[in-house]
Amino acid sequence: CPFAIVGEVIDEPSLKLNDPLYSNCPIDLPLSILFGKPPIPIQTFTHHRPAVYSSKLITMDLATAIKQVLQFPAVADKSFLIHIGDRTVGGLVHRDQMVGPYQIPVADCAVTLSSFDEFSGQAMSIGERPALALIDPAAASRMVLAEAISNLSAAPIESVKMIKGSGNWMAHCEDASQLSALYTAVNALSEACQALGIAIPVGKDSLSMKVKDDSGVGEVASPVTLNLSVFAPIKNVLKTLTPQLDNTPNTLLCLIELKHNPMRMGGSVLNQISQHWDEVVPDIEDIHSLERFVKLIYALNSNNKIKAYHDRSDGGLITTLLEMAFAAQVGLNLNFDAPPIPFLFNEEFGAVIQVNQSDYDDILEQVTKSNLSLQVLGTLNQNQTISINQNNQNLFHASLSTLQSHWSRTSYHMKALRDNPDCAYSEYHAIEANEIPKLFSKETFKLTAPKLIKGLKPKVAILREQGVNGQLEMAAAFYHANFDVIDVHMSDLVNNPALLEQFQALALCGGFSYGDVLGAGQGWAKTILHHEKLTVQFKQFFEHQGKVVLGVCNGCQTLAALKSIIPGGEGLPTFIKNKSRQFEARLSMVEIKPSPSIFFQGMHHSQLPIIVSHGEGQAYFNHEADLNNAQAQNLVTMGYINNNGDLTENYPNNPNGSPLGMTGFTIPDGRITLMMPHPERMFRTAQCSWAPKHWEEMSPWMQIFYNARNAFK
Repeated sequence: CPFAIVGEVIDEPSLKLNDPLYSNCPIDLPLSILFGKPPIPIQTFTHHRPAVYSSKLITMDLATAIKQVLQFPAVADKSFLIHIGDRTVGGLVHRDQMVGPYQIPVADCAVTLSSFDEFSGQAMSIGERPALALIDPAAASRMVLAEAISNLSAAPIESVKMIKGSGNWMAHCEDASQLSALYTAVNALSEACQALGIAIPVGKDSLSMKVKDDSGVGEVASPVTLNLSVFAPIKNVLKTLTPQLDNTPNTLLCLIELKHNPMRMGGSVLNQISQHWDEVVPDIEDIHSLERFVKLIYALNSNNKIKAYHDRSDGGLITTLLEMAFAAQVGLNLNFDAPPIPFLFNEEFGAVIQVNQSDYDDILEQVTKSNLSLQVLGTLNQNQTISINQNNQNLFHASLSTLQSHWSRTSYHMKALRDNPDCAYSEYHAIEANEIPKLFSKETFKLTAPKLIKGLKPKVAILREQGVNGQLEMAAAFYHANFDVIDVHMSDLVNNPALLEQFQALALCGGFSYGDVLGAGQGWAKTILHHEKLTVQFKQFFEHQGKVVLGVCNGCQTLAALKSIIPGGEGLPTFIKNKSRQFEARLSMVEIKPSPSIFFQGMHHSQLPIIVSHGEGQAYFNHEADLNNAQAQNLVTMGYINNNGDLTENYPNNPNGSPLGMTGFTIPDGRITLMMPHPERMFRTAQCSWAPKHWEEMSPWMQIFYNARNAFK
């Protein structure tokens, strides 16, 4: 390290290998041999704590405080950012930001699967407390670590010693006060992690975070800020907890926190919106309480004692409770005896859990043994209202839709400025009108694997081009349907003109072929149409009555652009930019329509959630006659539906604005099918952000691939 802030200089540090493998040959290797001896500047400074101020006391009433905190950017709905990012590519994401059937972005941690066959995986979360570092850098570091751990505890983490971290430090180090704050913050995090046995093997720093305006007079400098990412392996991703409340009777909402919570308000969101700064910030006096907390949550989760979980962070306890209510669209009756402002808005370490009333005594005993505190906060109600009471005297009452509209208002204004404002309003109005899109499942078939005959498996070419990134999940889906799966790149077909005819099935995968610079799928299609040998290969394959073809997302767009060489494909639509003018990544509801497609046999009229992830998915017909013909011949395989199960063009139920909700198509003989949504990214239930409880290991979407296999009995 060529630059370090140190309290002690070691003349010649060395690397000692004490592994038993080297017991007969101990190694004491000076690090200078590995890295040379770069100069290490020594910085001398005096510790300085920045002055804090109080411009006014917090005098706002509870209703105003709740409304303003919910609209604060650090607390508010982040949908405007989340929906434009592909969160499902690779097919191994178990838990993304979106939670529950209403897809509310309130998840505590991210969880990915290790493979397409197992339930083991990895969990990741983030901690950050920049406002606290302005007042107390050491406390801020400990609270960053605590927040990362409380977020990560939603996943089944057995021990804090399993956690590894990555620290991202930001500051400007041109004056002694910032150097002092940085040294204090780094040292506090180091001591806390050593005490818990948590390693931070990687990280980065940006220590010149200051910019000046064009005049060179004004400048903005970053205070010391730590963003800590933590990771841990988990044995069963299905045991991950979410903030979605279980809308069943006889349950309690309980707060688990450290004993003797002082309800310190320094650096809190309420402090910031009221322009009042307290000198005393939240902190972790007993760092080992984090270790006990992790073990407690893991034990309760392992014994199925926790029905929902959400940690306390930005905005305080009121934000935690409301986000849990939003995720399930249920009301809350809350009651406590503490002063409402500090109790509801302090950001001390803690988490809210939902438990059965019958389990409360047992949970209380375990919490007490862990030297932590447990407090009952209230119960659920079925009238979708939030009622806050102090000693059974009502302090606040509001509808859930009103509070969620406050929470989503910031996101709505961001989308209205950036995207199609009509779409932004349509989504926001659904919240105000209590008509939020809801996921559900109505299956008209029973998932049935094909009865296989011994012999050779049919070979499927998983076709990809430069920029395609969905080949692995597509290959896994066909593999689980007992196909012989072969990875094929377009360059393979160029080099071997006879290669394609060796396959019985062809799958064109999703992604961004050629970066979509010519339009979605257009570059891929033109590679085929402008190369005579490729044109002949694909035309012969499409015409062969014994071949089947599936195109998804980018592959769908490519097939649509190849309609001139697809028999019966003359009337297929092209795909243009989404009506919202943005990339849309969602879990949306579709209905499978009657069609000759071999992929959807026996699935007609089923209504299922499915992943969409595209920027140009709006079906466009050059002639109205083509649209009418597609309907008349039942060539539309699926369409987006609303909460009532009706085909819709309304955003966000229809994420791209396609006419009559159309999002999947086939040709008259049903051998070639193309669709914008991604069934291959959720053929296993463990891949779904939300799934009905009755779904088994394989989701109903696996039937598509089983049907393809049945075509080759």
